[in-house]
Amino acid sequence: MHSTDENAMVKKIFLLVLFSFLYSCTSQPREEWLKLKPYKIASLEKELKEISGLFYLDSQLYALNDGGNPAALYRLDPGQGSVRSRVDIAEKNRDWEALTGDGRFLYIGDFGNNWGNRKDLKIYKVVPESGEILRSFSFDFEEQKEIRDLPHAHDFDMEAMVFDKRMLHLFTKEWKSLGTSRYELDPTMESGLQQTLKRKERIELGYLVTDAAVHEETLYLIGYTKKMEVYLSVFQRDFRGNYFSLPYKKHYLGLASGLGQIESLTATEKGLYIAGERFTYKFLSAEPMLYFVPFEKLR
Repeated sequence: MHSTDENAMVKKIFLLVLFSFLYSCTSQPREEWLKLKPYKIASLEKELKEISGLFYLDSQLYALNDGGNPAALYRLDPGQGSVRSRVDIAEKNRDWEALTGDGRFLYIGDFGNNWGNRKDLKIYKVVPESGEILRSFSFDFEEQKEIRDLPHAHDFDMEAMVFDKRMLHLFTKEWKSLGTSRYELDPTMESGLQQTLKRKERIELGYLVTDAAVHEETLYLIGYTKKMEVYLSVFQRDFRGNYFSLPYKKHYLGLASGLGQIESLTATEKGLYIAGERFTYKFLSAEPMLYFVPFEKLR
């Protein structure tokens, strides 16, 4: 074999070994225990029993409920979790599942899709003080080849969204595969136009992602398994703007039977607010609760 061929072969082998090592790092995270219960701030009021979105903006904590509840934003006391005010939104709450913001406005994700048959996935850009809708964005997924009833047996449900680097980043709740895929939606597009989103990256987590938060270069994903084990994963953005290529940490937080059904997450400069809606199953139950975890507990 010529030396040039030998060099090329050695290079290929090195790249394969490197790829395998990096893949094993991302697919086998460092897992730690972090009991969430000691970080409880308060039990939430009954009107937030199905809280599904949180966002911290200008020292205010905003929240919303999921489908079947009033189309409204709630402003909470960050220290006590009590409702300070409510603003009604002039749109139907079909299945609101996420809340994020760009530093000035809020974005409501009406894209809950447990059955996999929705053709009206939307995001609303709203003024937090008045609830005025400034824009609405409709979208679908390039990878979803057919839309039909597949209750809790498909990969195109969605409950998590963050605003970062001038884009909305959406994360799937994959009932079938127990992973998540990241998509990007352009919030500068003209209101009402349909955007077809293409998958940017994907990772297998072993649980259902129910919300996301971002702070500086760090992404946080939270959710639970079908056995109601609650997890929080922590990712670092790489030089290409991806989150799932580097090793990450995975925290086990406890069981939903004691914590509530964890559906909401948002970041501040000091840590993470986490909220769980009311949980009931047979003889087990947990009230809706609000937690705060300082960043130093996640290092």
